[in-house]
Amino acid sequence: MMTKESAKDASRSGSGDGTCLKHQRHVPWVGSSFYLCLTYHQHNRTKTELSIILYNPGMRVFIAIPVANQLNSKIEVFHAQPLFQQNMRPSHVEPHITLKAPQIVDDVQQWMATATEAIRGHAPLSIKGIKIDFITPHTLALFLEPDPLQDLQRSLATALAAYNSAGIDRHEVNFHPHVTIGRSDHRFNTPQQGELIRLAESFLEPYPTLQLNLVRLYAHDGHRYYGIKDIKLP
Repeated sequence: MMTKESAKDASRSGSGDGTCLKHQRHVPWVGSSFYLCLTYHQHNRTKTELSIILYNPGMRVFIAIPVANQLNSKIEVFHAQPLFQQNMRPSHVEPHITLKAPQIVDDVQQWMATATEAIRGHAPLSIKGIKIDFITPHTLALFLEPDPLQDLQRSLATALAAYNSAGIDRHEVNFHPHVTIGRSDHRFNTPQQGELIRLAESFLEPYPTLQLNLVRLYAHDGHRYYGIKDIKLP
């Protein structure tokens, strides 16, 4: 694994571990003294991949299927409505279906390798939206039919169980695939929830059938989550 000093040398020389480091910046970890090296690689002039080289343990990571390209246009119109803007805010991560809830890991590269192996062999699939509801008192979501993702989700839960920092993850015990479409800092009463649900329904119905062919691994840099690796479903 690249060390802090070798990464600095790579930044100066333009290469490290055989990979060109085109752009590099250091981001302080909030509340901690260590930092991350964010390295951008340009591929085929069209795709930018963000990789994170970790110098110290304690990285927050999670796994999801991104669906922004299939839902963004409808969600953005919903977010533009005054009722939404007065009561909620968008998610801080691109629209996605979480497969493995956030974990704190010490060895990101090993975690990535384990996740990649668990995903390998799972085929592309489609999944239908079934309803809009509050998944927590603060979080509004588009719920999806559960069956198509069960096998992939179980594979990841089993493979990555050793990384759970606080025992069994409740997200895995009661898995409800969904796409978060709004968050709030306060609870809503039943009439308020109903009003927001009806507003969302007016923009997202008929509920879409999503085509899922890629899994994304995310890591947090202290400010936001970044996609660090895309794994295609063959």
